[in-house]
Amino acid sequence: MHSLDAESAHAWAHSRALLLNGPKRVGKDTIFEMIRAAIPGNAVCRIAFADALRNHACQKYQITPVMRAQLEEVKDTPTPLLSGRSWRQVLIDEGQTARARHGTDYWAKQWVAAARAHADRTRRPALFVATDCRFLAEYNTVWEALGFIELVHVERPHHDFNEDVGLYLQPITDRAPLKICNNGDLYALRQQVIALLRRDFFKAFLHKPLSLSKSGKCP
Repeated sequence: MHSLDAESAHAWAHSRALLLNGPKRVGKDTIFEMIRAAIPGNAVCRIAFADALRNHACQKYQITPVMRAQLEEVKDTPTPLLSGRSWRQVLIDEGQTARARHGTDYWAKQWVAAARAHADRTRRPALFVATDCRFLAEYNTVWEALGFIELVHVERPHHDFNEDVGLYLQPITDRAPLKICNNGDLYALRQQVIALLRRDFFKAFLHKPLSLSKSGKCP
């Protein structure tokens, strides 16, 4: 059982999780940056389900921080360093191997551990954002650990999971997934992000009502 003092227990109990679910290149990173710009202070904490996976792969293949940064920039390019595989393919392979060996919720449990460690360290409620939610086990594990969770499908025309790992999740709950459709118009995307953040789910992290400036930026 995870040991928490009163302050970190309060922080954990009042934290929330926002899981962005969609294939690659639909704008999930852009949406995260808009959310971080809109919510003041350090309340937003980004933790990827793949963070622990990346650390594992770096240890296994002796990837230094400099090498990792280079691989992230060309993650779809095969490289001799990884026996002709791309960095993305290595992560996919290692992720699947660990799930087969330790259970489908293995990486989700690492995510929960990282989020709880953040609550222990900061002793403040956080909005934990994952931009790489792709499996139902991830959603279910976070739901069981935290309870307060919002799932958002991020869609973009001509982008799907056919060339990626995962799927659009449909959890069996009384809360249907929300949806953001990115058609390439940043102003329209910001409007959808602000509409998302105006929901009661996010009120604890906002000190004033959100609006969109004439430039289209979140104030």
